[in-house]
Amino acid sequence: MVRIHRKLDSDTLYLPELKPFIGCNVEITVEEQLPEVRDQFYAEAARLPQTQEDFDAQKEILRSWRSDSRFQTYWPLLDQLLARSFEHVQKWAAVTAAVGGLENYDFDAYQEQRRYDRQHAGDHVP
Repeated sequence: MVRIHRKLDSDTLYLPELKPFIGCNVEITVEEQLPEVRDQFYAEAARLPQTQEDFDAQKEILRSWRSDSRFQTYWPLLDQLLARSFEHVQKWAAVTAAVGGLENYDFDAYQEQRRYDRQHAGDHVP
């Protein structure tokens, strides 16, 4: 199965992703991505509940979307989200908190400082 996400700007499409299917019987479905559904889905999917109660409430929302045809595009992702345990979500929350301080970190400055330190330590680095 191939999913292609594009903004249609013409009634003539060029879809090179479909070349392997030339000569095969396929079903092509076009479904409009509703921005409010997309935004609602990703906002909830990105949320990492902090308590078991919040986690259970989130699962109820995800379960309701799993039977809502507006969210059909997201059903495979919903299945994955519903399969997660609270412990799994807590681990991701810990990782997110740990890297949160790197948001404005200047990695280039770090590399430049290391290069400078090595050069002045007698180690010649180009």
